[in-house]
Amino acid sequence: MTERRFRLLVGVFAAAAVAIPADATFYRWIDSKGTLFYSDSPPRGVSLVPQSDPVSIPDQPAPTPAPAAAPAPAAAPAVAAVTVDQLMELAGLDRRFKSMAALLVDEFERELDHLGPADRAVALRAGAAILTPEALRQAVRSDLAAQPHPGNMAALADWHRGPIGRRRAAAAAVLGTPAGGKALSAFTERLRTAPPTPSRLGLIEQLDWAQGVTDDALTVRLASSRTMRLTTNALLPPQRRLRLNSIDRDLDVMRAEMESDIQEQVTTTLLFVSRDLSEAELEQTLLFSKSLPAQWFDATVRQAVLRTVRLASERAMHEAVQAVPVDRWYATAAVAAKTR
Repeated sequence: MTERRFRLLVGVFAAAAVAIPADATFYRWIDSKGTLFYSDSPPRGVSLVPQSDPVSIPDQPAPTPAPAAAPAPAAAPAVAAVTVDQLMELAGLDRRFKSMAALLVDEFERELDHLGPADRAVALRAGAAILTPEALRQAVRSDLAAQPHPGNMAALADWHRGPIGRRRAAAAAVLGTPAGGKALSAFTERLRTAPPTPSRLGLIEQLDWAQGVTDDALTVRLASSRTMRLTTNALLPPQRRLRLNSIDRDLDVMRAEMESDIQEQVTTTLLFVSRDLSEAELEQTLLFSKSLPAQWFDATVRQAVLRTVRLASERAMHEAVQAVPVDRWYATAAVAAKTR
C-alpha cells in the first residue's frame, strides 16, 4: 500500500465521530446573520431547551433573541427534509468509497504476492471485481435508510452546508487529485520548519481521537488482511494450517508496527484538511464531531463499512481461488504461511 493511497483512506473516517458521554448537553442555534452554531452551553441572553432525546436533535433552530422593547421575531422555518442520498453526497462518501476500494485492492494484491505473475493477474482481476466502491456505497446507504433519523440528518446537512463544513469538504476533495497529492507533500515539508502551535496540534489530536480516524483506518486494513489470510490458510492441508491465534498474533504485531506511522500520517492529513480554519473554527468542528447526530452517523457508517470489508474480502479471495487451480494455491499458500 503506497503512502499516498493510505492518505486517501483518512478522509473516509475523518467526517465521522464517536460517542459522547450520555450525560452531555448539546445546544444548536442560529444567530441574526443566519450562521449555525453548536455548543455545550447556551448563548448569553437566550433561553434554550437542552437536548434530551438520546438520538435526534430538534429540527427547528432557536429564534434569535430580540431587545425587550422589540416584538419577538418570527420562528425560523422548519429545516427541509434531507434524503439519504443527499446526505451521503454532502459528506463526500462516494468519493471516499472510491479511495477505499482502491486501497482494498492494494491489500488484496499484497496477499497474492506468492502466486506467479500470470496466476496473480488472474486472481487479482477476479478479486477486484468484488472490491468495488458500489459495494461499500450500497451497504452504507442500506444501513442509513434502515434507521433514518430526520433530525440527525438535517443537523448533519446543516453542518456540511455551512462555511466550516464546506471548506473542510473542499480540502478533503483535493486529496483525491494529483495536484492534491503534491500540495499535501509540500505541506508536509513545510511542517518540518514551521510546525503547528501546541494548541492547534492539541485540537487536531483531539479530532483524531474523537473521530476515531487512526483506529478506524487500522481496523479496516487489518480486517481485510485477516479475512484474506484465513481464506488462504484454509487452502493448506489440515496438518499444515496455521492456528487462528497464530494469525491473530501476527496481525497484532502488524498493528503495533503500523500504528505510530499511521497516526503521524493522520495528524498531518487532518492538519492539511483544516489548514484554513482558525482555532475557534477547529473547536467548533471538534464540538460537532461529539454531537448526537455525528455519533449516529459515525456508528452507522463504521459498522456498514467494516461488515462490507470483511464480506467483500472473503468473497474476493474465494473468487481468486476459483480462478486459479487449487494445486498451485496449495504450494503458494504454504510459502506464504512460512514467511509470516
